[in-house]
Amino acid sequence: MGKQAIMGRPLGVDDISSAAKLLDVTDAHVRAVIEVESSGSGFLPGSGNAPPLPKILFEAHIFSRETGGRFDTSHPGISSAKWNRDLYAGGIKEHDRLREAAGLDFDAAYKSASWGLFQIMGFNHEAAGYDELHDFVGVQFVSEGLQLRCGVSFILANGLEKYLRQGDWSGFAKGYNGPEYEKNRYHEKLAAAFSRLVSGTVGSGGGIKELQHALNSFGFNLTEDGIMGPRTEAAIREFQKRKGLTADGIAGPQTRRALGL
Repeated sequence: MGKQAIMGRPLGVDDISSAAKLLDVTDAHVRAVIEVESSGSGFLPGSGNAPPLPKILFEAHIFSRETGGRFDTSHPGISSAKWNRDLYAGGIKEHDRLREAAGLDFDAAYKSASWGLFQIMGFNHEAAGYDELHDFVGVQFVSEGLQLRCGVSFILANGLEKYLRQGDWSGFAKGYNGPEYEKNRYHEKLAAAFSRLVSGTVGSGGGIKELQHALNSFGFNLTEDGIMGPRTEAAIREFQKRKGLTADGIAGPQTRRALGL
């Protein structure tokens, strides 16, 4: 199989669930972070026969920091002492900015971009599980599954999983995006995304407590606390397996009917 054929692979059917288990959170927690960071996709649309490129955002202020400000005057579009939203080009044009910066300082350029599903900065490659920057960058081109693995490693390396478990979106946002997270309402976006995902999980006909009560009537021993935690999600999957339904942990219409809801 040619190299091109293995690049740009989407998430596998069990990738999100596997990541959630490693973090001891629900699928909704993982999906909420991905939704806010990359709108649910780690790759840009492909063009022709070319494989899709990973989503990136090139940060001029980081490139300036990594290069000691040497290119602030000569290349103000990619090197800036301060963060400037107006410098973003978006989409495929971010790769153009990255290539321009790489022509000046290769490692500094790749450290200055955020990558993939979790938009992890290149300078965080070690926390994402890769000692070498080039190895970290390389897997971003291969698959969303590997991007996801980087995200899990980064969260665990920084001890941020506890904030997800507690539903402390401010704590998670501060650790993930830095002390100025409130300026972009990052914590609010995460909370809103999680709320939407959980609502989609339990459906519109009732709340999580009702779902837990119904599962308990089928022999599960859940605390009816109204929290969509890992045990509730695991119970949904087990119930779905028993009933011959798709075991995705989502209490959609078929699952709810089978539960009598």
